[in-house]
Formats: sequence, structure tokens, C-alpha cells
Amino acid sequence: VYQARANYWIQFTQILPQFEATANAARSRTSQSLNTSRFIDIPYQNFYQAGFDSLWEIDVFGKLRRGARAARDRWEATRDDAR
Repeated sequence: VYQARANYWIQFTQILPQFEATANAARSRTSQSLNTSRFIDIPYQNFYQAGFDSLWEIDVFGKLRRGARAARDRWEATRDDAR
């Protein structure tokens, strides 16, 4: 029963959109021997980067919905058999 329910949730979550967020930060220090200008004294540099992605498969012909419905039916049948 637990396996059938887990399979249903796997099939159902394929219908939902997927999101991903990333963030990076880096700090670097320049060498004092490479600093040729006396007026610019910035030994540290900070770099920041952020990203966001989303993916959603449009279910035009109903393949994902039918797969989720079939998995739900298998879950219900398994649950009824266990009772």
C-alpha cells in the first residue's frame, strides 16, 4: 500500500511545475605587488550571482494526467485488497 501511494505521488508531481534557485558568492583578494596605482587601494573584490529557473511541461494530450489517474486507481485497488 505504501509503495502504491508513493508511486501515485511520483506520478502526480510530474504534473506540477519544477523550480530551482541558485546563489553563489565569492570573495577574492588582489596581490599588493600587482597593485601599480597608489590611489586605488581595494584589496578585496566581492562577486555575487543569483539564478532562478522554472520548468513546466504542458500536458496537451493528457499523458501525465492519465498516468497519475492510473497510479491513483492502482493505489485505491491495493488499499482495498489490503482491507
